[in-house]
Amino acid sequence: MRHDAYPPTSVLAAGLSLGLSLFAATGARAEAPAASVKIGFVTFLTGPAAAPFGIPDHNAAELLVDNLNAGKAPAPYNQIGLGGAKIDAKFVDETGSAADVVTQFRNLVERDHVDAVVGYVSSGNCLAVTPVAEELKQLTVLDICGTTRIFEEKPRHYVFRVNPHATMDNVAAAKYVLDKFKDISVYSGINQNYAWGQDSWRDFRLAMKDLDPKATVDKELFPKLFAGEYGAEISTLLTSSAQFIHSSFYDGDLEAFIYQAGARGLPQRIPLVLTTGESSLWHLGSKLPDGAIVGARGPHAFFAHAGELNTWFHKAYVDRFAIAARPEDRVGKSPG
Repeated sequence: MRHDAYPPTSVLAAGLSLGLSLFAATGARAEAPAASVKIGFVTFLTGPAAAPFGIPDHNAAELLVDNLNAGKAPAPYNQIGLGGAKIDAKFVDETGSAADVVTQFRNLVERDHVDAVVGYVSSGNCLAVTPVAEELKQLTVLDICGTTRIFEEKPRHYVFRVNPHATMDNVAAAKYVLDKFKDISVYSGINQNYAWGQDSWRDFRLAMKDLDPKATVDKELFPKLFAGEYGAEISTLLTSSAQFIHSSFYDGDLEAFIYQAGARGLPQRIPLVLTTGESSLWHLGSKLPDGAIVGARGPHAFFAHAGELNTWFHKAYVDRFAIAARPEDRVGKSPG
């Protein structure tokens, strides 16, 4: 299976953090390592979120597990597995209702007896799984979901996060646009109608209200998640007096919106502030409108920090999954 998506570093970071934690814990208590460490990896293997997040997530985890088990990762991760124990990976599809996802989580813990669970893209699924992980006292590392509510609602002892959350993304975006665009008086937003989109818009709007109280909201749009067709919303935004448009769209929704809005001249009239735009840079390429402000879900992909580990991971991913190594090689090619 080939997927032309830039290699993510979220699972890499989660896996390495988890590996260090397990190594420290098991190494301090046992003279001989366990025979294996069982890890359940949960991400979207089917459905709309599979292409931008799930399949690259799965590929990254598979690559990392294979190299750790073979002792082929860069030092100091070049020992076999985790603390000498090979990783036994089980991959689970995140697609389904929140109730389905919780059932799968319980199965990983109570039936498969995993030592840790790593994954989850959806904010809604993270919110559903977190209290169950605490109830079962199961080490769980969330690698993508962006909701801020995981750790705000109550203290967590078994759940950890390796990615920024929506508040970081959107407060930073608000500060940036206020620095770039002087004398902001009105702005609009278009965000997906579910936890991620609602939380992103709320955080951005509240940050703007605090940082620049005179700026007001004109249009506030929440189309259905993965709608794919935004003609009505674009028509509404074309009537807006906004000085910029905020959006936390990602993947196919973002790409569809960019193509449809570009054809009608919206981005040329009103600049776009795309807090999750990094997720589609690889596919959009030169189609991204001039002047767009692009945010990222942390230091991943094009924004990853230079270093031996990242250089190794990037090359290993590109070689193994036969993707274009540079964005200019990707533009104009069909994914898959």
